[in-house]
Amino acid sequence: MALIFILSGTPAPQVDGVENSFQALINQFIPALGAIQIRWLKVGHIIGYAALGLAFRRGFAPSRAHPSLWAIAAVLVFAVSDELHQGFIPGRSGSFSDVALDTLAAASILIIRQTIHRIVRR
Repeated sequence: MALIFILSGTPAPQVDGVENSFQALINQFIPALGAIQIRWLKVGHIIGYAALGLAFRRGFAPSRAHPSLWAIAAVLVFAVSDELHQGFIPGRSGSFSDVALDTLAAASILIIRQTIHRIVRR
């Protein structure tokens, strides 16, 4: 949560610079990806919130029924608060689509986790 909070507090020009540098690095080592425009910030959202969803689920597992649902709810609340936080950062703004992406990333990884867990148990 702290890493997401710190990254979302980065002003827009710095975020754009990092994203462009990362794209240049990818293009250098994997030229075939140069033709594909990847929104690396969205990839970061997916990875970060998927990890957060798994962490919340692990935290809720010992004490709650349906820990995955609690984890998704916690991710949703954190994603909303994170987008509100971004509204105070120069050049950044909060977006409902990011909240939806973040929550969907967490829900997706938890569904994948549950599916793998059921397969392994059989």
